[in-house]
Amino acid sequence: MQSVYGCIDIDHPMVAWSAYRGVLVSAQAGNEYPKCPISVMLAGMLKHRNSPRLSNELAIERIRQLKYPSKISRLVGMYLFEEQSAFEAAREWGDHFSSKYQAELGLLPGATVSRHDANWITYAPLDSNGDLKSIDWVDQYWLGEPFPNRAPVWELIVDGRAAVYGTELRERAYATIKAEFPKCVAILEVGRIAALLGSDLGQISSWLIKASEAELSLQYYTDMRDAQDPQFLEKLRNYDGPKNHADLAVGGDKFSVPDLRGLGESFHTKEQFSKQFLVGVHANKI
Repeated sequence: MQSVYGCIDIDHPMVAWSAYRGVLVSAQAGNEYPKCPISVMLAGMLKHRNSPRLSNELAIERIRQLKYPSKISRLVGMYLFEEQSAFEAAREWGDHFSSKYQAELGLLPGATVSRHDANWITYAPLDSNGDLKSIDWVDQYWLGEPFPNRAPVWELIVDGRAAVYGTELRERAYATIKAEFPKCVAILEVGRIAALLGSDLGQISSWLIKASEAELSLQYYTDMRDAQDPQFLEKLRNYDGPKNHADLAVGGDKFSVPDLRGLGESFHTKEQFSKQFLVGVHANKI
């Protein structure tokens, strides 16, 4: 497997859940458009109503769809680094790009990758409101060309799955989940085993749902599709690797899934933010 590097914000319950399962899954992996989740990044922009950044990303996405459809969309892919040294530049971006979230991962078979110099995004020309003043540079970004006069920061936009290496970060992720959802560790353990068996059972994803003509809803769901698959259930029964028996016993014969309603959000068309996004939904087919 190709080794790559990423920042995994294990203080976010959904991200911690994925990290402990041991396999990160991109929004479109295992799902067919238009019935597919959205990325953690896009969900965050919606949650925090970051209109300028969302507008900018939609402009970049429009160019991708029109001219570079083979490249992985920034709105559905996972962001990873080609080199560990890229963390030094990423720390300047703030947010969750912290050394405590650094992780080494391995791209699993079937993952597709777009390689781009993140400097084009970092140094994009913005006006006083944070909106793009120009999109003349976007073609160079999608073509994978290096930004002039600076050392490239190669980021990989990945559609597929990546295994989380090591145990230290995953143990911290487990502590986050156990503190937040103590009754849900049984399905978490099943999800960890499922990931080893090549299943997405137990994976949590963010979905943007058009609740009505006047409302969009951001919601989180746990993938339980393979719970009805006889072949997978047979693999699960025959799994003889390490198991956390204490966690599997929590709840007896009933599994509790995490209540993620507090992470969701509703957006009404009367809000300026939602109006802009509704236009983006129709124009970009997100």
